Amino acid sequence: ISPPGGLPATCHGPAPKSGQVQLSLGAGTLETTLRFGDDREADLELESVAFSAGRVRPEGWSPRATVGWISGGELRQQEGASHDFTGGFLVAFGLDKRLSAGQGAQPAVDLSLGLSAAWAETEMRGTATRADYSAADLRAGLRAMWPVGTRFFPYAAGRVFGGPVNWTWDGED
Repeated sequence: ISPPGGLPATCHGPAPKSGQVQLSLGAGTLETTLRFGDDREADLELESVAFSAGRVRPEGWSPRATVGWISGGELRQQEGASHDFTGGFLVAFGLDKRLSAGQGAQPAVDLSLGLSAAWAETEMRGTATRADYSAADLRAGLRAMWPVGTRFFPYAAGRVFGGPVNWTWDGED
């Protein structure tokens, strides 16, 4: 739900000063499979738009807060029923630490820790059946980023995360 790594390397001009606030706007899609305890699965796809603010601390942990809107998506049950997301919101808080600044072909590397939560409502296609959806997760991530010029930052990221998902399936939570 929130960006996979920390604050970007210097975008344009001098390096950010400690304490400077960086703002970002992003859009993304999440695709995964939810596994329930009774051997049932549902494929999840979420689309979101989010706004983040982070305080730069080059020599320490940089805090970041995110708020966003779940703009769409669906849950598809194994049996074929689909449930559309009718909107919702998300919040996240994270800490990022730059492990290396990178130079030339060597990437900048950072570590991120985060806690996030999302709330939305789903509606089964072809019916008026609605159900609440909520999820929370705790995660850790590592990102390697290669600045190209002053405004483009391709990256590779890896994350480990976990947390509860609550959704009503056939009348059961």
